[in-house]
Amino acid sequence: MIGKPFGDLVVQRPVQRMRGGQLETRWRCICKCNKPVTVSTENLENGSMTSCFDCRDPQKRAARVEHDSEFQNFKYLGIKKKGGLEEGFDNQFQFSKKHGLSQASVSRCLLGRQKTHKGWTFRKIEEPDNGADTNDDKSEPS
Repeated sequence: MIGKPFGDLVVQRPVQRMRGGQLETRWRCICKCNKPVTVSTENLENGSMTSCFDCRDPQKRAARVEHDSEFQNFKYLGIKKKGGLEEGFDNQFQFSKKHGLSQASVSRCLLGRQKTHKGWTFRKIEEPDNGADTNDDKSEPS
């Protein structure tokens, strides 16, 4: 299955976990937008999962990109569920130390291997799709 495409998803590796006392194999895939997704074998084979949720719903992705423009100077966004705190950051270690978090857990959340840590969720800041290389505007005429 590794390397096999299923719609916009490409299988990267198997992920095994215990569920109901039995070992379950799921698949770590990467979507065309580079977002990681973990999918069951059944959902891949029957075609019910062919992309990440953002690619399924372009309006949701557009809203996220618009929201992220507020934090465009940062690489990552931390969202504290309780209290609705949102904070942009570049350095995982400093952010973790500031908020009393495990840097390893923050990293796992950003990689999609863990959903939350101490009430926080994390994600990379999405950049708007401009369709053009932004460096072209800064080049000087020769």
